Amino acid sequence: MPFRGVGPDPDPSVNDTGSDSSPYSALSAFALHPLYLRLQGLPGAERYASEIAAFREHAEEKPRFSYAEVLEFKLSVAERIFRDSERGIRADKALSGFIDDNPW
Repeated sequence: MPFRGVGPDPDPSVNDTGSDSSPYSALSAFALHPLYLRLQGLPGAERYASEIAAFREHAEEKPRFSYAEVLEFKLSVAERIFRDSERGIRADKALSGFIDDNPW
């Protein structure tokens, strides 16, 4: 079973800005920063496809990438997708076994 972890928001004490999204950061040694999520690739994302497309269009119109805005949006949608699927995720025996075998 392929598994990709998603790390928590970075600890603001690392660089005093809370914006340490480097994949080389010690905070992301075992999981990707949520900024790198491709929301359309998450199971259940089709429910939010129009919202994702609208945000992408809005973000691409801006002259600069807004780290905070994109992160906030991605976390919001990812959390809603999780809530929509939470019962099934928690009932998945393979995932439960993986979590039990890897308590880190």
